[in-house]
Amino acid sequence: MKRFHAGLLALGALCSGAASTAALAQAAAPADEPKIAETATEVRLRVFSDRRVGGVSETFRKPGAELHVEAAHASGLVGVAELATVSKFSYPQGDGYTVLLAGGYRWGDPDRWHFGAGAAHEMFPGSKVTDAPTGFDETFTPTGTLNFDFDTSYALFEFGFGAVEARYLYVVSKDFRGANTAGVCGTFLTFALPTGDPQAIGNALNCYARGDLRSRGTQLLDVDYKYPLDGRTTLLAHAGIKRVKNFSEADMSDWKVGVQHKRWGVDWIAEVVGANVKAPELYSATNNSGETRRLDTTALLLTLSYTF
Repeated sequence: MKRFHAGLLALGALCSGAASTAALAQAAAPADEPKIAETATEVRLRVFSDRRVGGVSETFRKPGAELHVEAAHASGLVGVAELATVSKFSYPQGDGYTVLLAGGYRWGDPDRWHFGAGAAHEMFPGSKVTDAPTGFDETFTPTGTLNFDFDTSYALFEFGFGAVEARYLYVVSKDFRGANTAGVCGTFLTFALPTGDPQAIGNALNCYARGDLRSRGTQLLDVDYKYPLDGRTTLLAHAGIKRVKNFSEADMSDWKVGVQHKRWGVDWIAEVVGANVKAPELYSATNNSGETRRLDTTALLLTLSYTF
């Protein structure tokens, strides 16, 4: 029985990507002006002291990296591709990386109200859980099993005003990153059994007793704000919430405050990140040596970001 990993989608904002679609369209519109390229592409490489998504470490609280590619067209179309490292302890049997593909349409004034809508799909190659129990009878014999992975599909809507950006995601796949009875209740049971605590074991079995449930319909919302101090330095703030369908134990909120400074062509970012979770077991991982780490602890994170 492997644990459920309840991270948050790492998705570049469709509203505020490589270049403003509205600005591209305005530049390309006048017929008597020299033609300006109608497509803009941004490639960004980031290295993290700890790669976190929604306040939760994706890399077992170790360094990680991310390659983000975004293309925007003057018509409003935008596409995103992202490759990032993740821990094999969080995503069992996986290859140690995740791939995100997203596309959509954005419109509006980048300095005032602007919007985006689209879809995204994230994949965790090789990562899967096999023969996980979906329930137990009175003799503690599994009444059924489930094979599942952590791949997740989303519908998304984004909106912003000036420096404020908000993103709402709705899970359309059967599961949100392995959130189902086998994954969530199995995590509780995995942590409860070694303790021998009757109450903890009973809570895990009560989780199974709710039936074989999935998490389609999970909702996520996060809001970001950037306040420029000068041409090089920007203050950063973030807040997010997550409501997991059928598994309120996995609900959480997260926050982040920091500063970003551009020097020598590199963005140097320092942030304090934290989260408020209901069930720490769902936000923990155990390595091959038996060491268990909370992945939601408050921490100071350092990031180096370079845009090509």
